[in-house]
Amino acid sequence: AKIAEDSNLTMCGTPEYVPPELIQGLGYDYRSDYWQYGILLFEMLCGFTPFEPGFCADHATKARLIYERILMGRVDFPRHVSQEARDLIKKLLVLDPDQRLDGRLDETARAIETHPWFGYHKMTVAGVAKKKISPCLMPASENSFQPNMGGINFTRIPQPNTTSTNVLDDVY
Repeated sequence: AKIAEDSNLTMCGTPEYVPPELIQGLGYDYRSDYWQYGILLFEMLCGFTPFEPGFCADHATKARLIYERILMGRVDFPRHVSQEARDLIKKLLVLDPDQRLDGRLDETARAIETHPWFGYHKMTVAGVAKKKISPCLMPASENSFQPNMGGINFTRIPQPNTTSTNVLDDVY
């Protein structure tokens, strides 16, 4: 995450989530977050990102193919994705940031928050913030969804026991 006053030009991030304006070297701002939110929604509903090219022998080739697909802007949805979800995602995954949902309005994301897909699921920002929305699936116990990782607890970050400044030195 990066807080900035204007547009940023830093090329970083997971290729599947990179917005087209960054690929084109135009920089990015809050409207890029809306693009990335559209990618995240798609992935949560479909189990894969919308511009994945399939198997690639190396990371560089895969990234290049993803960027080419992003710049084409074509999104294909599996049949199980509702029309409301398709509409929201399509409005977020618009190549021109000015035409992206809320891209020409402001940074409040009101048009996103009030989209019919959220109403269909009875979700509101206030409901989420106040934890008034129950998950559709509850684990039977605290550990029922945790795989057996040989006693490793991934819910706590271990404190390093050395004075090293390199966190990876303590992990490996």
